[in-house]
Amino acid sequence: MNRSPKDNGHLSFAKILKFINASKTLKDSIEHYERRPAQEKMIEKVVEMLNFEKIYLCEAPTGTGKSLAYLIPSLIWAQKKNAKIVIATRTINLQEQLLKKDIEIASKVFKNSLTPLLVKGKNNFLCYRKYQSHKKKPNLFSYSNEEETQKILNWAQETTTGDKNELPFVPKNDLWQEFACENEYCRINRCQFKNRCFQIKNRYKIAKSNILIVNHHLLLSDLKLKSETKASDNFALLPNYEILIIDEAHHLEEIASLYFSDKTSLHSIINNLSAVMNFSKRGRLASGLLKKIEVDLKLPKGKFKVAWKIFLKEIHVLVNQFLANVPLLNKTINEFIKMSQRDFFYKNKVDVLIDEDFYQLVHQQKKFHNAIEKLVNFLTKISHRLERVFSFLAKMESSNPDMEWHLLDLSAQLGAIKRELEVFEHFLTQKRNDLFIKWISFEKKTHKNDEAIFWLTPLWVKSELKELLFAKLKKILLTSATLSTGKKNFNFTLSQLGLEVKAASGEIAYDSLPFSFDYRKNCRLFIPKNFPETADKTFIAKSLALVLQITRFLRGKTLVLFTSKEQLNNFKEQLQASSLKEIKILTQGDLPQYQLLNELKRNSQCILLGLDSFWEGVDVKGENLSALIMTKLPFSTPSNPIIKAKMNDLTQKGKNAFSDYYLPKAIIKFKQGFGRLIRSTQDRGIFILLDSRVMKRSYGKAFLEALPPMKIETENLKSVLNFLKKQ
Repeated sequence: MNRSPKDNGHLSFAKILKFINASKTLKDSIEHYERRPAQEKMIEKVVEMLNFEKIYLCEAPTGTGKSLAYLIPSLIWAQKKNAKIVIATRTINLQEQLLKKDIEIASKVFKNSLTPLLVKGKNNFLCYRKYQSHKKKPNLFSYSNEEETQKILNWAQETTTGDKNELPFVPKNDLWQEFACENEYCRINRCQFKNRCFQIKNRYKIAKSNILIVNHHLLLSDLKLKSETKASDNFALLPNYEILIIDEAHHLEEIASLYFSDKTSLHSIINNLSAVMNFSKRGRLASGLLKKIEVDLKLPKGKFKVAWKIFLKEIHVLVNQFLANVPLLNKTINEFIKMSQRDFFYKNKVDVLIDEDFYQLVHQQKKFHNAIEKLVNFLTKISHRLERVFSFLAKMESSNPDMEWHLLDLSAQLGAIKRELEVFEHFLTQKRNDLFIKWISFEKKTHKNDEAIFWLTPLWVKSELKELLFAKLKKILLTSATLSTGKKNFNFTLSQLGLEVKAASGEIAYDSLPFSFDYRKNCRLFIPKNFPETADKTFIAKSLALVLQITRFLRGKTLVLFTSKEQLNNFKEQLQASSLKEIKILTQGDLPQYQLLNELKRNSQCILLGLDSFWEGVDVKGENLSALIMTKLPFSTPSNPIIKAKMNDLTQKGKNAFSDYYLPKAIIKFKQGFGRLIRSTQDRGIFILLDSRVMKRSYGKAFLEALPPMKIETENLKSVLNFLKKQ
């Protein structure tokens, strides 16, 4: 079948089913009939979304075949209307699956009329203008790594795409920024190198493509740029599109929170200042943007000669004073954070919420406040001096074609310094802010000073998502394997995304599709009776004994999920000390994730210990993953600054923070973790949950109700293990 069904009006669900049934390629892609009812239901809802311009939330459990279910009707609509489709995902794995599997299948059906493209942000591409500047005057740039810089220059002579992923090494961010295309400030049409611009080449590809695959971050960047500039053609990352599909949508709120956050650190400030100017011991400009301006404009000259010299002298004194104070400022800030955190000495990294509880050490608090105040004063003075020189340069008459670019670059650097200054200014007040969460991420560094990163994160992102996304686009599908918290309850997801009002007015459709696999037949859940609670001293020892029993019986074939690195490392050490003959112990962090998963797929005699990123995205079909062990229910760490701030806010508003936020968040992650086990109709597996709270606490029922129906065993582990032997 090479044509979409003809219809002058709305899409017809019946005609789309007929279209699918007439295609051997599509019928063959549906491996087993069990998934067909769920697929058909999703197709029907997507058709409704397209016809009546609704937002549709679709929870599609593992094995539904949701990618093809949303692709086929969307592609038919897009071809009828000559429209573009944007698919936003969180992970590279899903992007690759879409490109190499699902869209490839659809492409055969649509006679290769599809032109999919994985879209990357502008910052991933080489700026030809910057490359030429480096080539001509390499000594004027602030980042000093001659070997890596030369590798980039050599590559730049040969590349046809300008994509940094082609580089034979991973450049540090500070170095790559010297070469990267700008997101906001680039004026492509007025660039002397526009005929060689990789960004323009990439925009041509985007314009010709009818399926654009992006990550959530790039989607939000595009929406924000369009909102701020009101000129999508010149500044947008994506062209106009009618259909938006947000896959892995359970991550959207979290990614939006980080995207709309501002952050800074002393290290970041020094890097930004270094990009603008570096002085020699004699007080002369040695490198950086101001040095490039000085050389290109042949400054100082004419009536600006005296003013330029005065400015350089003033800014040199200020920057030197700031740099001289940095060690003491850094020490004062770091020591206060250490003293305020009891568990600091047991961890390499702590995240600290800056609230009333944080300010307990009065004497040290004053030192901390004074250090931030001094830092703000330095940055304010430096920022004001740079604004003056910007105004001074903007008034100069120059025939130099680089003048406009220099001013744009300086404006961008000024903007970055101002944003960092604003972040620090928020930390000067101890008053509660109802819009932002103030927190500090503090990490021990082995070979250099410990680093404190200051964050301002929106308390909630409902208004941002409403303004940029849900009020602008009419045909939106949000889908994931985990959007509800059991019994088709979507309240948590709707609340996080700010969609409660739209749901109440009927502007939103939402549904949880039926499970595709027969879990009663192919899966068993084992919750050991009378097992110690996770805080009990005997929990680790008893858990380890049970894990060893399962692993030895199955000779590997096991994935163990943890909620803390400390617990994972404890298990790793004790498993290595035990006699697990011929069973390979794989641990997150020892190798890249894809290598660990490839080893598990290749070698059945493995036990894999995983943290956060292994609770989803793991797709190992067959008997090589026969047992999934969850050590604890995946409640977020209560001390996590963002979690703590949100729960405090809900409590102050008279809501139940545990049942409205903390519990549903854990249930969604719990469902994601369970989804690693059964990946096809042929799979058989056992799920072992070691957290006895699921049986003892009132909230435990909510976790079990979120799982598909299956037999639960609490006493006879041997019968559960033998279940796997019965093929």
